[in-house]
Amino acid sequence: MQDYKFSEWLPKHDSHVHKYSRGRVAVIGGSDKFPGAAMLAAKSAARAGAGYVTAFVPDAIHKQFQISLPEIVTFALPSTEDGFIGKCACSHIDLSKQHCALYGPGTGNGKTQAKLLKKLLQADIPLVVDADMIVELTELEKEQGAKPLYKRCKPLVITPHHGELKKWLRDITNDDYNELEDVEIVSRVQRKLNDIEATNLVVVAKGERTLVITAEQVLEPIPGTETLATAGTGDVLAGTIAGLIAQTRPFDVTATANVCAAAVEVHGVAGQIAATKFGRRGVIASDVCENLGIAVDMLTED
Repeated sequence: MQDYKFSEWLPKHDSHVHKYSRGRVAVIGGSDKFPGAAMLAAKSAARAGAGYVTAFVPDAIHKQFQISLPEIVTFALPSTEDGFIGKCACSHIDLSKQHCALYGPGTGNGKTQAKLLKKLLQADIPLVVDADMIVELTELEKEQGAKPLYKRCKPLVITPHHGELKKWLRDITNDDYNELEDVEIVSRVQRKLNDIEATNLVVVAKGERTLVITAEQVLEPIPGTETLATAGTGDVLAGTIAGLIAQTRPFDVTATANVCAAAVEVHGVAGQIAATKFGRRGVIASDVCENLGIAVDMLTED
């Protein structure tokens, strides 16, 4: 097997481990329009090894979520008439016992979702922000300024694809980020991170070659294959990152970035395993999710 570079950052459990010590993850998201995104993310956190995953989802999909994923503890949030997260959701979310939170998969955009994001940014645990909420971050920057927004004690991870990254950078050029060289993407991201003094922020810039970028480092995990170029695999990656952070509990932004890079490699290996069963063109996101545990085992075996 190829020599993967970040395997040492994957969790190693002893015989005394139990469901709480294996890491607790809160996944917040989903909607009547996009229920699958939150389901994939929550299941992926569990498949990556987290011992206790809790999902906070709109009550419009609460029963559906419970039936589909009985292993995930599920709480209903107030929802809007069209099935998105509604007002007063903040008061229904308790993160006091969580080791990591993930917010964004399937949420859609809106004022109530943005208000919840603002609240979650104040939480004293690592936070992974994915999908629509990455775009909402740029709106919050305009509202309260970027520097105070990113001043948090625990690491923040964002997982943009090229389109979301362009919006987060507020790049008004006509550049197609799919065509940019890695060095140019890194330069633009690090310029912003340093300008806004976001020393506790990790950017997992997804693409043909996913890069993990902080203000001071650039990690290049071994990429997956075209198998991962299908709807929902980004939700799987976000859940994998949250699940591994909850288990390893990295102590600073450098360690967090390395765990994120390990998650990218696990995600890629899981896609390769799935391809042996369904073919490179036949893999769907849930196949990648189902093989995360096997991928972690392969990368941690002596």
